[in-house]
Amino acid sequence: MNRILISFIILISFSNCFSQDFELRVTPFIKSKIIYKDSTINIGLIRMVGSVFKPRFKKEEKVKERKIDYELIEKIIIYPETDKERVFQYLNNNYNKFEIFVELIYTDVISIFINLSDPDDLFYSDFNRQSISEALNQTRFENSTWFKTKLKKSDTLHLPNGEKITLPLRYTYYRGLS
Repeated sequence: MNRILISFIILISFSNCFSQDFELRVTPFIKSKIIYKDSTINIGLIRMVGSVFKPRFKKEEKVKERKIDYELIEKIIIYPETDKERVFQYLNNNYNKFEIFVELIYTDVISIFINLSDPDDLFYSDFNRQSISEALNQTRFENSTWFKTKLKKSDTLHLPNGEKITLPLRYTYYRGLS
């Protein structure tokens, strides 16, 4: 009886450990253009390792990556000169007490930035980064009738130029004079 109980406990602990390995989280290198505060430019591949405040850069696929100090970066443009181009910046927040990572979605007389509570999700929003358990829980929640009748998945932001863009509900947006 003791062997069965011990075997059962070991089986449960191993299954939990192995299930954490089956994650969909990807942190790939993305084609980018990095513009530094001193006006120099690097074109290559960027990856955010663990945090958007720890960017890694390499010129080409086969070259070793190197760390970049995010405080030296003015902007990061991913997929430059394509229709999927996106611009990210580090902005001072709360009277320069800390910096936040934001995406520039509109610029004219004013600039509009968005941010998410998890900046990695903002940067890698083109990729599915859920673990298997998160995906299963989301599927279970979305299939409930309460979810279908009560909650919206996205919100529409009306930009000053008349365009509308769809954003996830967790976003926050900031305005600033250009």
